[in-house]
Amino acid sequence: MDLRSRSRTHETAHCFISLTVWVGSALPAYSATRRIVLLFDERPELPGLALLQADLTLELTSNSADRIEIYSEAMDLSRFGSNNYQPLLRDFLQEKYADKKIDVAIAVLSPSLDFLLNYGSVIFPETPIIFCGIDKTELGNRDSMDSAEPRVLSVLSVTSEIAGANGVRVSIADTGRGIDVANLNRIFQPMFTTKTRGMGMGLSICKSVIENHNGHIWASANVPRGSIFQFELAANGAKH
Repeated sequence: MDLRSRSRTHETAHCFISLTVWVGSALPAYSATRRIVLLFDERPELPGLALLQADLTLELTSNSADRIEIYSEAMDLSRFGSNNYQPLLRDFLQEKYADKKIDVAIAVLSPSLDFLLNYGSVIFPETPIIFCGIDKTELGNRDSMDSAEPRVLSVLSVTSEIAGANGVRVSIADTGRGIDVANLNRIFQPMFTTKTRGMGMGLSICKSVIENHNGHIWASANVPRGSIFQFELAANGAKH
């Protein structure tokens, strides 16, 4: 997937975002008002990002029975691309949201994700981070973007949570084509692949590494589409 694309104007023109499943699972049950931060790598008022922001806001607010507060922030990398700027942005956001409990932080495109992985625990303590990226293969040929039929933007989310008394569970979910149910029990077998040029070793290696650390990994179908890969590990390395 090309998650670092800068050609947003055409790629988001007819795209609808589907984030409700992941945001719903990440939000705490006790919060009557859901506070969500959208972090963009550029100013949201730019043409392509403005459409993306509008779709995200509509999707997040229209499918929730609770009150939603959305805050949009921008790294503005085209004007402030220096690494020296990021600690200043961290301090600014930390002070701005010091008195607000943010339920979910959504990183829009990979530079924002990198920033939140580096500084998210300082700015938004104990807040889950969700990644929203553009998959050009899902969007198809740009020349067809002018058609009336809406396109679906593929979304990848990564969340973590406490599992049991001494473990952690990491979930990686997407909204892609998904995995054939008949193959769910085979995808971790060595040399099994559905790709023309695939070797069938990637997931098998992942399984071996995780099991060597006394953990386990599994896959399941996502709703309404896509797949979820999850693995659990014990914090102290004991069998989980």
